[in-house]
Amino acid sequence: MAPSTNEGAAPKRAWHSKVRTGCLTCKTRKVRCDEGKPYCNRCTSTGRQCGGYASRFVDANAPKASRARADPFSAVNAVPHQNPRLLLPRLNDKELRSFRFFLEKTAPAFAGVFHIDFWLQEIPRACHANAAIWHAAVSLGAVDESYNIRQGILPSYITRDEQVQFALQQFGSSIKYLIDPSYHLMERQDKRTALAASVLFTCICSVQGLQNQALIHLRGGLKLLQEIKVEEQRSTSPCSRSSPDASPLSLIAMQSVLNNLNIQAESILGGRLDADSPSLVDVDHYSCWRLYQAPSFSAEASPSSLGNIVEACRAVESLFNSMVVFFQRPDIYRATLALDFETVSKQQLPFMRVLQNLTSALSMFEACSRGILDEATRKAITVLKMFHIVCRFILIPKSIEADRLDRFDAVLKHVVDLATQVLDGSSNNWTTPRQQGTFSSISVPVPSMSLLLLVAAISARTTHTRERAIELMKAYPRREGLWDSFMAAELARTVLQAKGLPTTVKEEEAMMDGQSKTKGLWTDYMISVAFHGERRAEITMKTFQQWMNGEIGKQTSMEW
Repeated sequence: MAPSTNEGAAPKRAWHSKVRTGCLTCKTRKVRCDEGKPYCNRCTSTGRQCGGYASRFVDANAPKASRARADPFSAVNAVPHQNPRLLLPRLNDKELRSFRFFLEKTAPAFAGVFHIDFWLQEIPRACHANAAIWHAAVSLGAVDESYNIRQGILPSYITRDEQVQFALQQFGSSIKYLIDPSYHLMERQDKRTALAASVLFTCICSVQGLQNQALIHLRGGLKLLQEIKVEEQRSTSPCSRSSPDASPLSLIAMQSVLNNLNIQAESILGGRLDADSPSLVDVDHYSCWRLYQAPSFSAEASPSSLGNIVEACRAVESLFNSMVVFFQRPDIYRATLALDFETVSKQQLPFMRVLQNLTSALSMFEACSRGILDEATRKAITVLKMFHIVCRFILIPKSIEADRLDRFDAVLKHVVDLATQVLDGSSNNWTTPRQQGTFSSISVPVPSMSLLLLVAAISARTTHTRERAIELMKAYPRREGLWDSFMAAELARTVLQAKGLPTTVKEEEAMMDGQSKTKGLWTDYMISVAFHGERRAEITMKTFQQWMNGEIGKQTSMEW
């Protein structure tokens, strides 16, 4: 009998399908993992420490995202063109819908022009690698959609109570993953995850109208931020962004977001900001205008490129914010009352320099926009023009013209006209789950129009302009951090009523006193807000003199 040809040959290794879901330790050892939870038996039975599992939220079909710091405007260029559905993990339909709403509507609204990286790159990336962030983002998308349904902006496909319950369930799931010790892979990464979650929790409560709870999460986030900064300063081997297990969340970006939310809280609750506060220096919303230079023509890029437009929008919004703080300074206010315009004008020189650069940039943008740029980019330029007009006018000249108040009213009317051009035609509809996803809101980041419209609503001399500004804030809602355009509209209405001024033409016609149109209009008030319950607040209005004397001032309430 002939010997077998296979006799003496090494036995073949049993075939196994290759898997990519094993624990990190088994992957490193290149052995098959039994995938026991929370720790695999193959590691624990041999005395090894199981490294845990990569997140189930990573999409195996998606290209791996780079850990390197992206260009600050790369997210802007990507947002209108990507299909968010390609990025979604395969989970249940309700989570997918709310996450898609978060990507298309919620995140761009919170990003504005200052936090593009954080909201449009880092949070979506973290959602695919971290269950706690995923559920927090889904919860934020759900409460934001519920709020839009409540205001009648979007049609209801489920009851609002069902949507709120779903959001609460997702909120609870996020907390569960944050406190589950078996889910933690790395202490420093866990703290960054908790920090990002505190930002999302703050926004969730703010959208729900629970501002006091939002402030609790905000203060917790600020405390955790300080702890992380101290630890990283003491660390002899700081966590590298290039490390394979490093967090995709940038500490610098989260610090900027939290500091801005904190400044918003201070301005809303306290009624004013201290111009000498060191926190203002660390926040782009109040500081980036100082370094702005107008773009120049080059062979590489057009001056009207999207990056240049967004950079100008950042500069003009931060310039406007800084000018508001500047005119709240006691010395500037006293000099204005004393008609010492020479002193005020000298201290405005840094503003004037940047405003000249913005004037040059705006001229280049408008020259390049004729028939070349798309509608969304032209609208962004229009918003830039709105801010530029207001900033240029509120600079106090060395001598005040007799018709300055009339001209200011014309400026505010022009701002409301431009805002109408920008907002009209931008659909508030959002597609159903089966329809093709579209970016129905303005896809190019623009500065916060709510503050400009709030100024127009409170300061315009004509009732028609005030009414239009309030209606625009209601008809085209926007969220900007803790600010809500519905809240801003109701705040304007409440302040005008406290001044004895009509908020609509119909109210004006019903008033018998012809002097009531402008009575109290130019009285400057410092307005502070104390929140109570869901979308309810007490408003305190003080003149500058009342604030200096520690007097109570006028008090009223509002709901929105």
